[in-house]
Amino acid sequence: MTDARSKLKLLKRVVAVRVRLRDVAAGAASAAAAHALLAVRGRDDADRVREQHTDSAEGRIAEARGGGDLAQYADERVSARLAVHDADRVVASTRRESDRARAALAVRERQLRGVEHARDRVRVEVTRDADRAEQAAVDDIVGARLGRRE
Repeated sequence: MTDARSKLKLLKRVVAVRVRLRDVAAGAASAAAAHALLAVRGRDDADRVREQHTDSAEGRIAEARGGGDLAQYADERVSARLAVHDADRVVASTRRESDRARAALAVRERQLRGVEHARDRVRVEVTRDADRAEQAAVDDIVGARLGRRE
């Protein structure tokens, strides 16, 4: 019985540690999801800038006073396209990191459930042992009383 009680105490401590680890993993997953969302917003902003360059192409080309103006417009357009490309890479990277963090969270949750299940089994064992010990004590008392009457 003492062995089961010590197991129960140990499992309670392990559960507390697993809960903390799960909470840390949940925080990391939340932060990774927030970074992924910010990356998507950054990609949308870069795409909006690229679309503005494309929409203003006709007017800027018509207003160009020489080759320098056309070269500057071409450079801005290439820069906007590269910004979208870089933003796409950042989005992909943050999504992968978010997926990894969610997977780590799932592992921590599984580990926590396993330890909680073991704790519950040991708790049932401790209760069953206590019930048996109590019943044995009652049987001894009843037996002793019956033995005195005879």
